[in-house]
Amino acid sequence: MTATVLVLLVPDSLDGERLDRALATLLPERSRAQIQKHIEAHAVQLDGEAPKRGNKTLVVAGQTIRYDPPPPEPLDLVAQDIPLDIVFEDEHLLVINKPAGLVVHPALGHHSGTLVNAVLHHVELEVDEGDVRPGIVHRLDRDTTGLIIVAKNERAHEGLARAFREREVRKQYLAVTKGVPKQRAATLDTWFGRHPTERKRFSSKVQGGKRAVTHYQTVEVFKGAALLEVSLETGRTHQIRVHLADLGHPLVGDPLYGRKGPISFERPALHAWRLAFAHPITALAMNFEAPVPPDLVALLETLRGL
Repeated sequence: MTATVLVLLVPDSLDGERLDRALATLLPERSRAQIQKHIEAHAVQLDGEAPKRGNKTLVVAGQTIRYDPPPPEPLDLVAQDIPLDIVFEDEHLLVINKPAGLVVHPALGHHSGTLVNAVLHHVELEVDEGDVRPGIVHRLDRDTTGLIIVAKNERAHEGLARAFREREVRKQYLAVTKGVPKQRAATLDTWFGRHPTERKRFSSKVQGGKRAVTHYQTVEVFKGAALLEVSLETGRTHQIRVHLADLGHPLVGDPLYGRKGPISFERPALHAWRLAFAHPITALAMNFEAPVPPDLVALLETLRGL
């Protein structure tokens, strides 16, 4: 898999910032540690020249950053007999109802036991050798349940990637929040990037980064909680969790963006409920709905009984 060369313009909001921090803000999907290694490996240029002070180089608004990240080292992917709840399958793609606790693709710390390992046992994917995320065009957090698409071949992968890029895929989630939002329905349209001081977290209260758009409407109100239906226009890492937390209503059970409270749940209360898209090969309309998982059903029943 060949990495894409990125050419980025330093915005006014990052004038005078360190190069590594500026890149981490502009590319929230990449960790700052990874970016620092790439700068040290001479994969980054400022206005066509090597940064004189490496990571500590201060950028100036209007400068051009050329980022040529080295391709990721291929992982030794192993097929594993892990049960899959397959909602739909044809020769081009799979739609899977992912359980909580299943990591989507292998990465540092998760070389096995992932959705990709399970898919490789189920079917031989026709993808580029060395691809560390074969067939994956979007993702769900480890503890988020629900619908995810896997492409079986390059043609389907390219078609799905284009559909996601052009926002032609409709994704709807069910989320249980702490407290009830004052606005029963709203659109959250913000900048989105890594938290300035806590690098494992993301934030919608940043001055730059990428745009993130989340729509929600309140479906049911409980004592101290609410059930929301959420839809996404963009697919940033932790987007729903961050937007709702920054709104003042983190997901019940979210250990990263929320706090412990009277409502107990073992994971972020988030379920990828509905998925709609045009088939990447046949163009037929595809619509799927994943049943609410038992743990979330139990949580809702508990809340209704309060």
